[in-house]
Amino acid sequence: MRFVANQAVVRRVVPCGKTRPIARLCRGAKAFARSVGMSARPTEELAIAVAELASNVARHAHEGVLELHHREQPRPHVEAICWDRGPGIADIDQAKRDGVSRGQTLLPDSHPSEGLGLGLGAIERLVDEVVIESTLGIGTTVTLRKWIR
Repeated sequence: MRFVANQAVVRRVVPCGKTRPIARLCRGAKAFARSVGMSARPTEELAIAVAELASNVARHAHEGVLELHHREQPRPHVEAICWDRGPGIADIDQAKRDGVSRGQTLLPDSHPSEGLGLGLGAIERLVDEVVIESTLGIGTTVTLRKWIR
């Protein structure tokens, strides 16, 4: 985790299949959010959303970058931008539906390695704004914002 002086930026490469770095990234997101005045519950919600982003990158793209920013406009918030050079998402609306992973509806007997298909939907429920941009064969960028209350 690297803090850039006077810029309130954290940048971290998210390695594939490593739960320890994801946990470390989650702790770093909590510390960052608290340092800019976010209260306890929103901090926990942001940390869960960041962990979901990191998990998605590890599962689908192998490697990505996450930056956290403290912004004042349009109102004080923490912004997390996560991008990767993975396969991209063919249908973003479908991917946000619970029970869908890699464009497929998961069945009750689906293998656990496919995940639960809850990540993007959970992220949308945990934060105030989410923007997902994706190009097949190029990668995905997810920008989320959590207001400081």
